[in-house]
Amino acid sequence: MAEASDGAEAVALARRLRPDVCLVDIRMPRLDGIEVTRTLAGPGVADPLRVVVVTTFDLDEYVYGALRGGAVGFILKAAPPSSSRRSGRHTPATPWSRRRSPCGCYGT
Repeated sequence: MAEASDGAEAVALARRLRPDVCLVDIRMPRLDGIEVTRTLAGPGVADPLRVVVVTTFDLDEYVYGALRGGAVGFILKAAPPSSSRRSGRHTPATPWSRRRSPCGCYGT
C-alpha cells in the first residue's frame, strides 16, 4: 500500500508498485484525478492499471471523464462503504471516511 501527496507522485508510485487497484481523488495538486487515470489506465496505455476515482463532488462530468479516461469505478466519498463493493467487481471495500490522502494504491 502507498500514499501520494499529489497526482504526479501518484503516477510514479503506481507505475513502480503496480498495485491491484489505485484509488485516485478527482482533485489533486499537479495532476488531477482524470489526468492520473488517463496516464495509468487510459486508451493506448500498454499495461493499464485498475483505477477507481473517488470524490466528494457529485458531478456527471467527473463520472464521464473518469470512465472515458479508463477508470473501472467511481465512488463518492460520502457513499457508505457497502457501495464500494457494488461500484465495480475489482473494487475492494474501503473505509473512505478514514482516507485523507489524494491517492491510495492497494496491492497484494
